[in-house]
Amino acid sequence: MVWNNAGVSLVAQDRAVSWVRPGDAPLPPGCTLALSPQSRLLDEGLLVGGTPLRVLKLSDPGADMVSRWRNGEPLSDSPSEQRLARQVISSGVMLATWEESLAPLSQVSVVIPHRNRTTALDALLGSLHAHKVIVVDDASDNPAAVATVCAEHGAQLIVRSAQGGPGATRNEGLAHVTTPFVFFLDSDCTFDATQLAVLLAHMNDPHVGVVAPRVIGSQGSSKRAHFERDASPLDLGGQPALARPGGLVGFVPAAGILCRTALGPTLFDESLDGGEDVDLIWRLNSLGWLTRYEPGVVLEHAMRASLVDWIGQRRFYGATAAELEARHGEAAAPLRGSPWTLAAWGLIGLGHPASGLVSLGVGIESLRKRLTPLTERPGPLAWELTQATLLDQLPRLARSLVRTYGPFLVIGALFSPRLRRLATLSYLVAGIDRWRSTKSDLDLASFVAYATLDDLSYGIGVLEGGIKTRRLGALLPHIVRAVPAPRGRTPVSR
Repeated sequence: MVWNNAGVSLVAQDRAVSWVRPGDAPLPPGCTLALSPQSRLLDEGLLVGGTPLRVLKLSDPGADMVSRWRNGEPLSDSPSEQRLARQVISSGVMLATWEESLAPLSQVSVVIPHRNRTTALDALLGSLHAHKVIVVDDASDNPAAVATVCAEHGAQLIVRSAQGGPGATRNEGLAHVTTPFVFFLDSDCTFDATQLAVLLAHMNDPHVGVVAPRVIGSQGSSKRAHFERDASPLDLGGQPALARPGGLVGFVPAAGILCRTALGPTLFDESLDGGEDVDLIWRLNSLGWLTRYEPGVVLEHAMRASLVDWIGQRRFYGATAAELEARHGEAAAPLRGSPWTLAAWGLIGLGHPASGLVSLGVGIESLRKRLTPLTERPGPLAWELTQATLLDQLPRLARSLVRTYGPFLVIGALFSPRLRRLATLSYLVAGIDRWRSTKSDLDLASFVAYATLDDLSYGIGVLEGGIKTRRLGALLPHIVRAVPAPRGRTPVSR
């Protein structure tokens, strides 16, 4: 094992992608900590949250620390505070925020992968004059026009003689970066570069390897453009979070991501024809790096021009699931949860509510037993946690069903009244919840219609990818059970 001067340990290489682990540098004091959106502090010093969902039993001093942090007191350099802060931040129970970065913006280079979008590139470069910009042209049809635009804006241009795809293009740009941080930015995006300072501030945490803004669709007058603006497939919502498999935010798109260059000389797996950004985030997560999603910074991403291309984009996204499952196994599971909760919702959806309630009761009892060592009222707490997660889980489960099994549901609905009811209910619940959660002002009928087409197209892609690779693991749910907990934590599945 070799250590470099950036505080990371170099571990191994696989498929020409460098693997590194974060060092053990402490958190710089002065940040504020807040509960993540899905976390709660309960009676008896129980802190609930994280991915997977955990219940942390706090000592009296620990409960006092969390209370003071929630009241706005900044993190100190006390060793005990540092240890607890690292635990709750790394688990995703709490999120840290710094008012300003310890590094200046001059420490960030912008790498723009580009192919055949010269007009969009010209507009984007015009907003980045204050930054060092490297444009990597992936064998565009008119390289002279690209060279002219880059020269006009003072951007460094690297030209690839053969098309290699977004992963290879970003890696080539990274090889020319000399600053500690790199911001990968797609050429068909619109971005206010002054917001880079907000992203960079999250890098004060030495365990944060990637920070990503919120990606929304570009403005447009059509109903499809309106839907894209409100519910782009790259839009991960308005709640800050850590991005990790199974979490509120499962990945971040590489349309715009800020990375540490010390993560390795190459970051993206060039053998992947799509999904290389998801692969990067999941790989870094498995090594202990944190990816912070910052929805306070917004990036606009252009929509596909035609409906056919729009559907094709969704199918392409779905088709990447098979290769991701081959590399990451259960992290790519379309559904995850306790066997009792999944069974309960499935039985209710198929028209067996009594059996579903029995399954739910078994799940509550299982949860009560796991909570017994932590609280004097395990029964009420188990019911409270179940109530808190059931309504949240239903729309997510419905969306997972239609996005992954949509083609099967549609075909089955032609022959089975029960499956017809399940399919109709799932598409309606998923679409209406997206409409509600995005606060879209597009009329409900149009929104649900586009949401259904969006999810069905993705599901077709998942099936196509599985058939092409002869791997159907991306269609299998992941049953979450209790696992051995790190010291001081007890895992609880929902």
